[in-house]
Amino acid sequence: MYRLIVRSFLVLVLMSFLATSAGAQDKYKVSSVSVGSGDTPISSGLAVSVNLTTEGGGFMQVMAQAEQAWFMIGKDWTGDTLKCSLYASVGHFQSAPWAGPYAGCTAKLAKVGGNEITAGVMTWPGFYIGREPRNWRNDGRKNPESVLAGYFSTASVGVGGLQASLSHLNFLDDKTNWLPGVGYTQKVRSDMEVSGSVTWNSNAEAAMYFVGATWYPK
Repeated sequence: MYRLIVRSFLVLVLMSFLATSAGAQDKYKVSSVSVGSGDTPISSGLAVSVNLTTEGGGFMQVMAQAEQAWFMIGKDWTGDTLKCSLYASVGHFQSAPWAGPYAGCTAKLAKVGGNEITAGVMTWPGFYIGREPRNWRNDGRKNPESVLAGYFSTASVGVGGLQASLSHLNFLDDKTNWLPGVGYTQKVRSDMEVSGSVTWNSNAEAAMYFVGATWYPK
């Protein structure tokens, strides 16, 4: 367990160094501010996030919610049809600190009737340092794995503003959760869009709803 934690921290340090070096000559600017409320596979309640980017592909994100927060830093590589991202992340959930890498890619496949068709994948493991989040620490169950970790992955396809996804969440001692969902994003101004999603929580056998808005400063 300790070797995995040490390796995770080494990866975070290296990724942070590379991201900082890549963006050293570029100035980070706020690229979007998002506010939302509801439930998703990895959030609950009111959520506020701020994204900062550079012209060279540098990326930073600060996310704050009722019971958790995180900070990401890394780099985006954007081509004509493919965008890939690699970030380091640290945060806390119910006062338990965690760290882990984030990786993902989105591809533009075609354009039909003016709507762009896309496909994407992402994976985001988080390794808890020293203790579990409060609800899991007090649930009377021992984590079956030697590492305190949560593994989150998603595959998605999109047509215009409509997106369908299937997420996989293996979190601590919880039963593995499959979470199919759909979401829709609609631009309401040149610098603002609203979105909503519904996700089926297989473990809870209940739907999760989320609505939000994003502002893109010019």
